[in-house]
Amino acid sequence: MTEHTNPQNINFADRNAVEKFLETDKFRPCANLECSRVPLQHDTAYMPMCLEGRFNRAGFAGMIEMPQPQRPLSSITYTTIPIWAPLVSCPRDCKGYQNRTISKVRGAAALAIRWLFGTNRVNESGTVEKKRWWERPVGIMALTVIAGLILWGITRYLEKTSTTVTEQPKTQPTVSQPPLAILAKCDMVGLPIVIPPHTSLSIVPVNEKRMKATKWGSYDVPNDGDKVDQWPSKLQMKESEKEKNMGVFASKCEISNHSQVNVMDVQLPMNFWFDFKGGDANAVKFTPIISALDAGHSAVLYFVNTCPNNATAVLPDQVNLLVAGDSQRRTTNLELPHRSVIDPIMLWFPTKVRWIGDQCE
Repeated sequence: MTEHTNPQNINFADRNAVEKFLETDKFRPCANLECSRVPLQHDTAYMPMCLEGRFNRAGFAGMIEMPQPQRPLSSITYTTIPIWAPLVSCPRDCKGYQNRTISKVRGAAALAIRWLFGTNRVNESGTVEKKRWWERPVGIMALTVIAGLILWGITRYLEKTSTTVTEQPKTQPTVSQPPLAILAKCDMVGLPIVIPPHTSLSIVPVNEKRMKATKWGSYDVPNDGDKVDQWPSKLQMKESEKEKNMGVFASKCEISNHSQVNVMDVQLPMNFWFDFKGGDANAVKFTPIISALDAGHSAVLYFVNTCPNNATAVLPDQVNLLVAGDSQRRTTNLELPHRSVIDPIMLWFPTKVRWIGDQCE
């Protein structure tokens, strides 16, 4: 496996790296093959796309929807680019193949001919109309000459006139608000989670039905004893092992306050998707909340899938909070460690064990 086909060596945030990958012998130099830009909330990724939807797919790539124009992109598709991209290729006998160079030459020639000699144009509603005189080459040149003469005349006039500088009224200095810096660092961890004595865990159950009903909040698991405890319980973990359960992972998110002020009621408005249903229309909006976050301190939220469904989520660009002592809420950017393009993305496997007994249907 070469440098550009090994998923460990491809940086899918680097367009040049992805374009080099598409130049390997897995793909044909086809006009329908694109390095497609995917704008994420905190970064940009690039992925292979066949405009004809004719990729040969192997393994995991055959189980998910491929990116296509005019179709909402599933969050599973772009969160797993390094996994499925090396598993796609161009069919050698593809009926939709178009030589890229010939296609570009034909397109450029057709555009030039239409611009020079065409008498009609297609408007936004799709209807054909006659070009007005100023839309034709002769009219465009005439307008350019007229505009140049007008600009020359204005420039000559301004050179002959003097300008006076008026003193601007002094404005009263305003009291600036203290700067805010909130950082979120999220990592996938395995269950169970250790609970030190006289502390508690803050768990956000990833459950479509619960999230649609409650809209916000979390679930606390206290340990009031003098010994270390764990969640889920040993009995639940034995059941999970017996069932060969894949849903034994959680997303641990440490939210830290790097400001000089204490903040309260920190809200993280997030979007969640279930069962590979992507797009804004299928997003479930849910807001985890941290009650208090003192300057220089952090709080940890554990996002745990409690249902037999695949789930994904994206951290927000901004958080809403209240600075201690203020009466007005503020919105500030949510900073990320910028380790990779998928830093703001979370992914959960379905679980066969109901960790907190919630109903899922």
